[in-house]
Amino acid sequence: MNSVTSINGKIAAKFIIIDFLVWLCVACIPAISHWLPIPLYLFEPMRIFLFLGFFLTNDKRNGYLLAITIPFVSLVLSGHPTVFKALLISFELSLNVFLVTLFIREWKKPILALLLSVLISKLFYYLVKFIFISTSLLEGKLITTPIGYQLVSGVIVAAIFFVLVKTRILKI
Repeated sequence: MNSVTSINGKIAAKFIIIDFLVWLCVACIPAISHWLPIPLYLFEPMRIFLFLGFFLTNDKRNGYLLAITIPFVSLVLSGHPTVFKALLISFELSLNVFLVTLFIREWKKPILALLLSVLISKLFYYLVKFIFISTSLLEGKLITTPIGYQLVSGVIVAAIFFVLVKTRILKI
């Protein structure tokens, strides 16, 4: 076996392990939420685990894989979110991966890139969710998590990633 095959095998194993752990954590969130007084979805765990998996593998293709699959893994294993909401979240998370990658490359400021990419992908999410509600693909209110919670959650996520990047636990 040559060294390239060995390296690719190690990288593939790393990706598989990280992705599996991300999917496992996301699948456990609904059950854990029932034990806690605060619903964990308020802290956007899918986005947090997406970024952990994406930055730990440091591979854009893997980021897209996680963005697309995380909501559907949750749907299949926990029954939440609904199919159209899972589709919507997949689009939002994929846009988030695209934008954070673009902004980091252009600006070299990962935390600003992270915050702005989350903000833009959230705006996209609400625009498409409005369309889904208007066409009866989704039911319910447009905004179910108060905007203040979302802002605090975004700042917390950025702060966590700031610490992980500055301590070189994550490489962006």
